[in-house]
Amino acid sequence: SDYLIESQQRSHGLSPTNLKKLVYSFAIFNSIPVPPSWVKSETAGKDWFTNFLKRNQRLSIRKPEATSQARAAGLNKVVMKNFYGQVKELYEK
Repeated sequence: SDYLIESQQRSHGLSPTNLKKLVYSFAIFNSIPVPPSWVKSETAGKDWFTNFLKRNQRLSIRKPEATSQARAAGLNKVVMKNFYGQVKELYEK
């Protein structure tokens, strides 16, 4: 759940489908026994996902919001040049 929250804060949240595929891959890589239905579909099941959300109540399913017009307008060449200038200064420190 910590990984999901951190990735969401970095604007890389996972959809339920992607999360279930990630969980299946994690289980297989770490030789964790999985139900046969997971092997057949190569993804964690709906029951697992439902119970995972119940166990981690800080998580919720949300639809992505569209970028606001003000935010899109604020992303221009001058702003980006300033941002990367500040990043460069931090790296030099």
